Order: sequence, then C-alpha cells, then structure tokens
Amino acid sequence: MSMVNEVVSALLQCLELINGGQENYDRILIFIDSVLHVIDHADFQIPNRVQVNMLLESLFDHIMNSISGQNSFGRQGPGRPRLGIQVETIEHLLRTGFNVTTISKLLGVSRWTVYNRLGEQGLTASSKYSSITDDELYEVIRNVHQEFPNTGYKRMQGYLRSREIIIPQMRLREAVKFVDPEGVFQRTMRSRIIVRRQYFVKYSNEIWHLDTHMKLIRWKFIIRGAIDGKSRLVPYLEADNNNRSENNLKAFLKGVQKWSLPLRTRSDKGMENVLIARFMLETRGTNRGSHICGRSVHNQRIERYWGELFQGMLWFYYVMFSDMESQGILDINNNIHLTILHLVFIPRLNRQLQEFADGWNEHPLSTEHNWSPKQIFLVHLPRQDEDHFDQRNFEGWNYLVNVENDFQVFEEDVIRNPTNDAYILTTQQQVRMERINFLRPSECNGVDIYLEALSICLN
Repeated sequence: MSMVNEVVSALLQCLELINGGQENYDRILIFIDSVLHVIDHADFQIPNRVQVNMLLESLFDHIMNSISGQNSFGRQGPGRPRLGIQVETIEHLLRTGFNVTTISKLLGVSRWTVYNRLGEQGLTASSKYSSITDDELYEVIRNVHQEFPNTGYKRMQGYLRSREIIIPQMRLREAVKFVDPEGVFQRTMRSRIIVRRQYFVKYSNEIWHLDTHMKLIRWKFIIRGAIDGKSRLVPYLEADNNNRSENNLKAFLKGVQKWSLPLRTRSDKGMENVLIARFMLETRGTNRGSHICGRSVHNQRIERYWGELFQGMLWFYYVMFSDMESQGILDINNNIHLTILHLVFIPRLNRQLQEFADGWNEHPLSTEHNWSPKQIFLVHLPRQDEDHFDQRNFEGWNYLVNVENDFQVFEEDVIRNPTNDAYILTTQQQVRMERINFLRPSECNGVDIYLEALSICLN
C-alpha cells in the first residue's frame, strides 16, 4: 500500500510540473511509462489497481493533449491510450535526416513514444544509417568528386543523402579526407567567414525567386531555375538553348507539380517571365503581390545560388568549351557545331543539374542548425490551406506551353533571349544520331561523343 501511495504522490507532483513548460514533458512521460510497465507486470497484489490505471490514463492523456493540442486515439479496456502515430511516418522523417527530438516535436509526441513505435517494429533510431562498406563509400565519393570537383563535407553529405546513403558525420569526414586529402586542404585554405544581409521569410512556399543564369551564353546555353525564399530549396533547375517564356513556364510548372504552388514569385523585369507572371496573377489573384518584378541585384537568394552553381559545377563546362574552341573543334559561328553541341550537352547538363539540385536540397546548412533546405521546407510549410489552388486552373494553362509564338520584346538581344539558327538534320543523319547514347559514360566528359556526332554531319 505504501508503494502505491508513493507512486500516486509522485504522479501528483508530475502533474504540477506540467505548468512548468514542455521541457518537463519528456521526463514526466518516461516516468509514467515506467510506472505503467511495473503495474502491468507486477506479480504482487496492488490495491485499487483499476483506479491507479485510470489516474495514469487520465494524466497521460492530459499531457499528450497539452503537447499536441489534439485528442488521443483511445482504446477500450485497461491501459493507457495509444496515439495514432504510424511507424512509416517516423521512418520517412528519419530518412529525411531528422533526429528523434525533432521528430517528436513535429508529431506532437514525446521522444519515448517515437522510440516505442520504432521498437515495436524491431527498429532503432540508428537504423537510418545505410549498410555500406568503406570501399563502396570511397567509390561513391570518388564518383561525386569526378562530377563535382569542388565538393566539401556538407555538400558531399547532400549528394549522399540524395542517393539514399546516410552515414554518421564523423565517418563521412574521414572518408572525404581519405579520398580527397588535397581538396580538403585547398578548401580549408580558401574558406572565410562572410557576413551577409539578413533575409527573413516566414513560411516555405511563401515566395520563389526566379532567374536565368547566363555564364554559358557564349555557347548559347542558359540555365533557368528558382529557389524558395524561406528554405533555400531549389524546386527546378534546367539547361536550354533558348530563353523563351513558354519554356520558362514549363519548367516552373514542373516545380509546382512537385513542391506545390508558391504564394508569390519574384523575378527581374525580363520578358522571359511574362507567362509565369500571368499564371501567378490569374491563379493567386491581383493586388496582392502574386508576382513581384525588380532589379536582379535585389533578387539576392537566387543570385547567391548562381554563385554556388558556377563554382560547384558550371565552371567546368566553361573551361571545357573554351578549350574546345582553342583546339579548333568548336566554332561558335558555325551553326552545325552549335547544333551538335546542344544536342550532346543539353541532356548531360540537365542530368548533372538535377544531381546538383538534389544534393543542394539535402545538404546541411550551418546557419540553420545543420538542417537541409528540404528539411526546412517541410518544417515551415504553412498550416493553412492557402497554398492549395484549383487544379482546373493549372490544367487550363497547358495551351500556353505549346504555343509557337512567344511574348518576347527583345528577340534580337542575344543576352536576354539567345536565338539559334539551328542546323536541320537530314533524315539519314537523324537515324544515325538516334544510335548515339548522349548520356553514356565518357572519359572525355562528352567531347568524344560530340566529335562522333559532328562527324555524322560533316561526312
């Protein structure tokens, strides 16, 4: 009887601690769970067992409602109520990179509940780590460095996560040092602290910053992309040989299909964004800033990202195309050369751009508690239904991405909208081109494929 009195007294003290803040909840719930386990498995007589269970159930239910603000899903019979938390949800959040503490806050439950759900399936929080040998890990890191030579620790972690490879940070650091010791030293010497302007957006999908990158414009390549103002997630990123507005709208709608429609968009005043602006005004409404135009230098989120993209990937193509010119195998004034260059390298660029965007979305940000853009995006999505839109309106814009005419006013301006007098392949040349796999592995980074395709047109 004295043991029961002590338990009840301790639980009443726990009840008083509830008003002390959520930092006490985990300790209280762990204690309650331990007491319930003792009562359920006790091999001695406990007076008023039913009354004690009722008190524990009531207290547990009260605490959980205080945490989540929602009612628990109860069950009949003795025992504490069971929360409707699916283990699949927990596994998904673990794979996304969240730890147990963060998952418990996102789901509105205690850490102990998360551990219990995993334990019921024979899983642990460390189960998220991938089973990969050191040799296999070294090979993956070498392949990433071959594609993205300037990759450091955090970006490498993003590339591995995008390939569903999750390993402890210490193991990753040791592996990168083993594979690329010179690169680690060089990046350390180049690193410096940069003080940047403060930029605040409350929610994910509140605003997307849109722009077109022109560092490869000499060879008539443009890179179009967007970045979420809150999370820095990149919803779409692709290469093309023109900057027409219907193609920009196509890319934008692909991002919308994957990440939902933003509340607002922001771009410079280039007419390549006119269809996106019309779509946003018609879908989100007027007189609310659905599409914001301004100088590109003020579009700081996407301008900052372009610097990362060029340093992390595009500089390699810039140097390679320049070398091809100096070797005499590429003439930018020859339409045949440019047509074959685009035919070969646009697919290769787009594959690598997608890998870069996936790695970026998964890499940890030191200024955001080492959360990745994808994690920040998921955590800070608005809870209201404002981000939903009429699917019929979305489908009604299909005609705009199939029209032949474009709403450009600078058609002669090669910087804003490169126009290509593309060489037209003959039927026989097209048949021979279809036999070439432009995405096949190449020790020359695609130059050999370019020369093979060029010989078809010149011979």
